Amino acid sequence: MKIIARNRNDQNYSLKVQIIKRKVNPELLTGLYYSQVKNSIKRKIKDDTELLLIKIIPKKSISEKWILESFLHLQRELTSVITVPENIVNMKKEEFEEFEQVFDCNILLD
Repeated sequence: MKIIARNRNDQNYSLKVQIIKRKVNPELLTGLYYSQVKNSIKRKIKDDTELLLIKIIPKKSISEKWILESFLHLQRELTSVITVPENIVNMKKEEFEEFEQVFDCNILLD
């Protein structure tokens, strides 16, 4: 996928975007499972990708805040644009903003 945009001088440029979708089971989250998910995503990243989006698709909706934060952190290890997986965690917008500041990233809220 390519995104075409304009810079300040009205010149067109394009970004090579890659979207990686990864199904996960939040109930299995351990250090080993985290590493396996991270490595499977890393293997799919193409060399010429300029903007990487990772879509974490949980088997069941995430209900624990620490699990949600773990998957956000996993994405941050690989890209600076974070997508929030489906969840039922009661996280406030301010908490996402704090995460953005601490980890120097952008979070896309659906």
